[in-house]
Amino acid sequence: DQLVPVELDDDLMDDVFPVAANIVADEFGDELALMRTPQTLTLVGELEDEEDDEEEEDESVDMDDGEEEVEVLISFDHKGMEFDLVRLLDPVLLVGKPDPDSDDPQRRLLLTPQES
Repeated sequence: DQLVPVELDDDLMDDVFPVAANIVADEFGDELALMRTPQTLTLVGELEDEEDDEEEEDESVDMDDGEEEVEVLISFDHKGMEFDLVRLLDPVLLVGKPDPDSDDPQRRLLLTPQES
């Protein structure tokens, strides 16, 4: 099965994100929260590695050449469609800078292509 991402600015994401965020809250409680951040959905909190638990089924998805390998964290159905929340097994680093227009010291802006 090929995974097809839902773009963050897609109307479908507006519909699916609250459902996924509620499922994450139900499954993980206060340990994790799903955030809709500028470039990707972000799980905030400590996600435990379950490599030590040999009884867990391996739910990683092998992709074709040139595609990312992912681990399925949760799967759910919404309006007759199946969705998976996955974690990339090769981390993606996004570089940001402080937002000069924000009072929140934690708020960052992604670097422009010229800045990077």
